[in-house]
Amino acid sequence: MAKTRSRSKSRSRSKRESADYRRIALTRATESLLQKQVVGIEYPGGKSRESYRLLLECGSSVIATRRSSLQLARREVSTLGALNVHEAPVPRLLGTNHSQILIQEDLVGQRLSEALKGADADRYRQLIGAALTGLAAIQVAASAEGLESKVDALGDEDSWIHGLLHRPQVIGDYLKAPAPALDQAALTELLRIRQPRFIKWDSRPGNALVTDAGTVKWFDWEHAGKRNRLDDMAWVMGDEFLPDHPAAERSLIDQFLPLYADDLDEGEAYRYLMAYGSFHMVVRLGLILKHMTDGWWDLDKCIQEDKVGVTLECANALCRRGARWSAECELTAPLADWFAAAERKIAEL
Repeated sequence: MAKTRSRSKSRSRSKRESADYRRIALTRATESLLQKQVVGIEYPGGKSRESYRLLLECGSSVIATRRSSLQLARREVSTLGALNVHEAPVPRLLGTNHSQILIQEDLVGQRLSEALKGADADRYRQLIGAALTGLAAIQVAASAEGLESKVDALGDEDSWIHGLLHRPQVIGDYLKAPAPALDQAALTELLRIRQPRFIKWDSRPGNALVTDAGTVKWFDWEHAGKRNRLDDMAWVMGDEFLPDHPAAERSLIDQFLPLYADDLDEGEAYRYLMAYGSFHMVVRLGLILKHMTDGWWDLDKCIQEDKVGVTLECANALCRRGARWSAECELTAPLADWFAAAERKIAEL
């Protein structure tokens, strides 16, 4: 027990020292790059996050970020710089020390995941429509700037797809809800990269902000890459924080599918979205169960701190949406009953 307490104290001290170092490094870099004094600091999402809000002497504020690696920082700097040329709905890049630190515009508004809480069908349609409009514009701007040649391919190996297809089995074993047999070869072929295009990848509602004007802007670009544009659409619409409005959901899919389909016809694009989105929701469900070690969390805290939605409400929403989406593609149709069974098992946890 004494050793456990010692290790716990050591980890706490390490986190505290890391946060102190980040605060000092970000303050110095901001003052050097912007030639303005930092008079205060805030911690959106907590001190353990890579981005802090720095308050400047002139009364304005900026977001200062120290990425965990030079590669991630350079990717974000390159991406923001290119997208700013087209005034895409992303933060303005204000400066970088060409190392791991970058200074960005402090966007004003409400996090999309928070705005979606309790949204009725009309509000849901409005918010997700604005989010998808912004992402589509970003993808077009990125291609115009040739960002496909500057980012890495994501999920470009069959082994990655096989891992994705294996997730229902892993979760099924945990829940004692055996996963159905699936046509692995056909699904692997379906989910391969068709035409590598720039995508945000981590296009969760938690990484977007709704402005007072109703537009949605996207931040946190360190994980950008190239894959199928439909993947971004699946990340947005398959997130656990979205309320479940099937009719509004379908109208949005019909409206925006052509903007994300690339060379696929409407039927092929829909089939891909339903299949990829189904497995994406399995992954999100797995993250919820992974973190649900001491009971369900508070929904407001999950949203405020941009955590995984470890709530029964979020888990149920994923299961219901996953059952609906998987039933739309013949290759994932066996997962529809599995999602329903998973929802019943989760209610017993």
